[in-house]
Amino acid sequence: MQEGELSQLTDTDLGGAYILIVNKVTPPQARPLTEVRSVAVMTWKATQQAKVAETRAKAILERLKKGDKIDAVAKAEKLQATTSKPFTRLSHEAESGVPAALAEKLFTLKTGEAAMAESAKGYVVGVLSSISAGAGKEKSAIEKSSLAQIRQGIAADFADQLVDAVRKRFTVEIYTERLRERI
Repeated sequence: MQEGELSQLTDTDLGGAYILIVNKVTPPQARPLTEVRSVAVMTWKATQQAKVAETRAKAILERLKKGDKIDAVAKAEKLQATTSKPFTRLSHEAESGVPAALAEKLFTLKTGEAAMAESAKGYVVGVLSSISAGAGKEKSAIEKSSLAQIRQGIAADFADQLVDAVRKRFTVEIYTERLRERI
């Protein structure tokens, strides 16, 4: 958009709407090295540490896939193996201690199989120790949550179809001068 230009009315995913006006366009410019040096060095170090952590997690995962026991691998790597509380697909990381990315992978495994995933703190490797049938309350909660998501999706589809039908049937004119007077 150009300076002084007014955007079209745009709907948000949360049911709101907005219009933007561009007051000023500032051309991009490089910041002095003195301002960005510490951030650049920190970012480079973090990237290198993440690469090392990923390589290490992959090596641990390979050992587990070959049949090594998780306690033995953790001890050899000077890490601590912990057992999470039982969790469901609806459990949050705060409840179980298992990052969502790893939990998602664990639900695709058979007992004794291992997986790894990236988390906020680096990489996590896990072994699925057991599978249990969901309790009635948990199963009911999953069903209710799924139904609510389906209903929301259908409602959003109907709303989109209605908006499209109205736009096809009626001509919309935007008087940008009047909108600017009110801004």
